[in-house]
Amino acid sequence: MDMKVHNILEKETNIEDFAKLFAGLIAGFSFFIVSSYQKSPVKKLPERKIKNVSYFPNIKIQKKDGHYHIHHWIILSALYAPFILAERLRSKFLHGFLIGSIVQGLTYKDRFQIKYHSKAQTQ
Repeated sequence: MDMKVHNILEKETNIEDFAKLFAGLIAGFSFFIVSSYQKSPVKKLPERKIKNVSYFPNIKIQKKDGHYHIHHWIILSALYAPFILAERLRSKFLHGFLIGSIVQGLTYKDRFQIKYHSKAQTQ
């Protein structure tokens, strides 16, 4: 194959990969804005739990003195890390979706707060 043609095809692939990654970033960020924002117009998802552990749509562990909230960005980071390390995730869109979701979670003020005290204890 001619070197010019090869370079053109390689550039088009890089542009396609970037477009897929960017689309995934927007989709992931938007999905979590819509589904987790307090004033979202989207109907809230029903809570699922087993005893004192809520596992859907959020992971919360209820205790006597409050609760522990495992934020979605922590969960997605833990799921995403092995894919990066093993280089097993080939979908650029999925890379973007996960990164966008993680970044969105990091925009909250309480992003690093995991333990929440009960209101009775804080008064």
